[in-house]
Amino acid sequence: MARLVSRSESYTRVAIFPFLLMTALLSRNCASVNQRGQDLDTYKAAVVEYQPEGSPWQDTGPQIISKNLANYLQFIGNASANGVDIIVFPEYGLTTLGIPRDRDAAKPFLLSVPPIGSNPCREQLGSQAVQEMSCAAQSFNIYVVVNCGEIRDCTGQPNCPPDNVFQFNSNIVFDRVGNLVAKYEKANLYFEDQFDKPDPVQLNTFVTDFGVTFGLFTCFDIIFHDPAVALVEMGVQHFIFPTAWVDELPFLTAIQAQASWAYGSNSNLLGSGYHQPLGGQLGSGIYEGVRGAVTYTFDSDSGSTMLVGNLPTRPQPRHKIADVNTKFDSDVELKSNVAAYHSFLREDLQNYTTAVLNFALDQELLCTENEFCCQVNYKMRNVSGPISLENYRLVVFNGTRTVAAKTAEYDWQVCAVVRCLNYTLESCSENDKASSEIHLPNFETFQLKAFFDVKPETTEFLPTFNALDAQFALISPSLFSIETNVGENSAMQISSNSLGQVNIKTVALIKKVFETE
Repeated sequence: MARLVSRSESYTRVAIFPFLLMTALLSRNCASVNQRGQDLDTYKAAVVEYQPEGSPWQDTGPQIISKNLANYLQFIGNASANGVDIIVFPEYGLTTLGIPRDRDAAKPFLLSVPPIGSNPCREQLGSQAVQEMSCAAQSFNIYVVVNCGEIRDCTGQPNCPPDNVFQFNSNIVFDRVGNLVAKYEKANLYFEDQFDKPDPVQLNTFVTDFGVTFGLFTCFDIIFHDPAVALVEMGVQHFIFPTAWVDELPFLTAIQAQASWAYGSNSNLLGSGYHQPLGGQLGSGIYEGVRGAVTYTFDSDSGSTMLVGNLPTRPQPRHKIADVNTKFDSDVELKSNVAAYHSFLREDLQNYTTAVLNFALDQELLCTENEFCCQVNYKMRNVSGPISLENYRLVVFNGTRTVAAKTAEYDWQVCAVVRCLNYTLESCSENDKASSEIHLPNFETFQLKAFFDVKPETTEFLPTFNALDAQFALISPSLFSIETNVGENSAMQISSNSLGQVNIKTVALIKKVFETE
């Protein structure tokens, strides 16, 4: 049978093989560092926040892929030189988000991916870009995860489209010798008419030589039960998450979504994000479960950058974090710089139950009509200088919300304190960083408690929390004492006496009910 060849194979070969040969000796010398044993306690991971090159209005699909592939190879080489075991690239990084949504027009941007178990470099299988990424993984002795548009012949197969090809948004994984060891086809598409939805949804994993089993999912998948939560239920504790996330205030910026999911699942998460602040795409990180971010970036001006961090091969078991007061003693360097040209989606909070915090008081309790209650206790620290009209508001929600222009929905409970630009509820979802230099009354003591209904025998995810300061940096879990009680009269409570120098943007306790699409 003839091998399916994507039109994107016609692009000019990137001149990487001389580059690979020049650095092969270096990577071979690093083999003793990178070739990890299963008895080691940690591994070194890299995620790339990437700003793609090329424009579909000026360049062909093959030309765009060629430009970005050359940049990827540079990152792979740099990661290997730093002893990284696995590197992850973002969703749409090879093609840009400018890939046409029309099915036929998208075909020049798609790659042919050979079967799992093959070695595209050695066997010269698949599209040229796939072969060269396989060669790079082998030459640099590193695991490589890349998101791409995939095209595959499906003649005679069930549910095959009229053009006799499947088109998928796929993550592909190469091991240290260039073997294709895993592939995942995105299940929950976000306005991606050019791609097909796999049937059934895949629960794909791969095992590394450093003793870690990774699960794979992509961007919008994080909202749904399948495949992400289903993999957690299978016992997977390490995840790879390429994304082109669109930031939403006040609870769902990329870094909030990533940190919250890692916390709720108590999993290691490698989140590699697309960088395009004007479109709302910003934010990547490496997260260690309930301990929070190992490293992250949320910087409008960063452009393409690589984050490197060490993670444990054996995250703390779930039963050790339920019913226990947990105080973390680690912190993370803040890497946040949101410029005025960063755009945000804004959640409509009109259906939330809310109350403005009265600085003369020290407690507020709110309950929704369907009996979900949220309580905040606080003491304010006086500050000198002008006081703006900005204020803090307690917001509570228990119900169904829509996402993706109301094309999908899910149920969640939210108990949060948010900083608002003024006394209007709408301003609580605004980007108010421009006014952050104004002095605010800070919290000398702060305690937030949500009375969730959590049944340990049925709930794989704990309630989670996320917190941003006024500069859109993550507030580290190290600043809070966190208690989660599971079972009858269950609740989640966070307390802090260390927020005196922190201007809060959002502190939220969230329980999400994951649903399939």
